[in-house]
Amino acid sequence: MKLEEEKEKLYTLFKINENIFSQQSLLHLLDKAIMEGAKLLCADRVTLKVVDRNNKFLYFATTNGTSIYHNTLPLTRESLPQLQHSLDRSCLICSRIFEKSPGYFFTVAIKSKDGLLSGALSFGRRNKKGFSIREIKIARIFASQLALAIRNILHIEKIRKLALIDELTGLYNQSYFYKRLREELGKACRSKQPLSILFMDVDNLKFINDTYGHLTGDRVLRLIAKQIKDNIRTMDIAFRYGGDEFVIILPEIDSDKSLIVAERIKQKIKKITFPSPLSASIGIASFPEDAEKPRDLLAKADRAMYQAKQEDAGKIKKVL
Repeated sequence: MKLEEEKEKLYTLFKINENIFSQQSLLHLLDKAIMEGAKLLCADRVTLKVVDRNNKFLYFATTNGTSIYHNTLPLTRESLPQLQHSLDRSCLICSRIFEKSPGYFFTVAIKSKDGLLSGALSFGRRNKKGFSIREIKIARIFASQLALAIRNILHIEKIRKLALIDELTGLYNQSYFYKRLREELGKACRSKQPLSILFMDVDNLKFINDTYGHLTGDRVLRLIAKQIKDNIRTMDIAFRYGGDEFVIILPEIDSDKSLIVAERIKQKIKKITFPSPLSASIGIASFPEDAEKPRDLLAKADRAMYQAKQEDAGKIKKVL
């Protein structure tokens, strides 16, 4: 009887591994893993913590067997050592069963060979029947397969992201801009929230390229991209549109507030004096007052930027 149960558990584990390896996103993978883990070991509660030091995030999820609570948090230089210590301690006790009235729980380690991924997977039962050594061994196999699946999907997501990134500046590229603008406008329509875009052109980049060379011009573009990233919110999205042009999508920001953002970025760029003083002309267009379609909104912001550049380099102009 026990042999048949063992075979059934191993077959179930094989099917679960097949299932989690087929997931297309990290969150889906981890959510699926804890739900399947609960079924595999007949656990009333499963908790998963995963730290990826390469991508600097912590994933936390817990389930009571019917629903999942999860969260993804960025790691900081201060929080990582403390969190890693907590995970290492839980890994040290992975082979023991702990009695916690009125039930039991145990923890297994999740680790990748490169050391960049670590975590802990805990299983708990409320009844008086504890976990067997055989079940702990199955949980360890499950955790090791989960570590492989996580590394695999993180690699795939990295490749996907690289296809959307401008290599020089680290901002998103033009091809991703149109897709993202459609998505953000769709959200703005549904939530009845404003949205603005800034279209920015570096005024004197041609002079810098001609005078100091294109390598210097490239460094200037990287410095400008950094100022853009440092002076927008987490929810804002910045793009290198092409050459010396940048576009920024500002969700839930109306025309007046977008002017404040543009002014802040403009002043930060003016403080870049390498290799000579810089300036940027910025055009602003807002949804829904200026346009409701993506290309119309972009065209109006572009036109406003061109008018600003014609009137006075380094100027900010809204759609009139």
